[in-house]
Amino acid sequence: MSLDEARVILQNLDYIVALYDQDLCLKYINQESVFFSKNDIGSSIENLLSSSIYKNRISNSNLLRVRNKEGEKEEFRICYRQKNYNLILQSIYTEEKDFLGMILLILPIDKYNNLEKPSKREISLEEDNSIKKPVIKSASEFLPENKLTREKNLEVDFTAGVFSGKWQEKVAKVPDLQMEIGKLSLTEVDALLLALPAELTFVDTNRVFRYFNCQETLDKMIFKRTNAQIGRNIEYCHPPKLWPRVKLLFEQFENGIKDKEEMWYENQEGKTIFITYKALIDDAGAFRGVLESVEDLSLIHISEPTRRT
Repeated sequence: MSLDEARVILQNLDYIVALYDQDLCLKYINQESVFFSKNDIGSSIENLLSSSIYKNRISNSNLLRVRNKEGEKEEFRICYRQKNYNLILQSIYTEEKDFLGMILLILPIDKYNNLEKPSKREISLEEDNSIKKPVIKSASEFLPENKLTREKNLEVDFTAGVFSGKWQEKVAKVPDLQMEIGKLSLTEVDALLLALPAELTFVDTNRVFRYFNCQETLDKMIFKRTNAQIGRNIEYCHPPKLWPRVKLLFEQFENGIKDKEEMWYENQEGKTIFITYKALIDDAGAFRGVLESVEDLSLIHISEPTRRT
């Protein structure tokens, strides 16, 4: 992906994402919400302990546990302003096991409750005339210079390890990517995408498969992806019988007929798999491609009483 494509993907996630740096100060949020604002950038993670939103849920002891063990997570559910959220607090590390910081992921989960039957929800063919048609052009044509780094057209191989091999020298010279709210290094971008509890697939405006976040070994992924598929037209990544529906969906995204499509099904293990296709729209209203997100709802729902704040 290019750096700017990575920025647009993070801004279009359904998750609220907050990154705390090595000093546990807030460095980045992907969107403003009731949980975070621009004014929170630079604040200590200790503010979470005193916040009424997370009251009695995050303690110094579980912060320390998550901080000191790679892969350690704290997961819990809250109800805030009559809406339910699933929260994940997780430490992130480099491949060399250096501590990068901690992320807090916040996912609204009410849409997952009482999913309609039958067990499989197919892609809808209905049009939504309320969607405004996006512009389709490259980022450098419309974004003001202060929205981009000087290396905005540099493409980084996120799928061949964390910036290994031929990218090592280039990555070392790239400054933090300036985001809408805060900034991120390339290593932090990679770690954030890998930490999300969802399989992501990015397809660009030319319908070319460009990226997936392989969190598991390939054989354990819900939707099997391989490095060999990178660079292929998306048509050749689907069974022929499915392509007409996928093609129509892409045309609807490209022409502003839709901006999101959700479907779900029950797999052979009885788990509900929830799939979201989303048109990536950037700050200037331009269409930048499509993001597919695949979630196992058995991993998202936390079996504990809801705490109201």
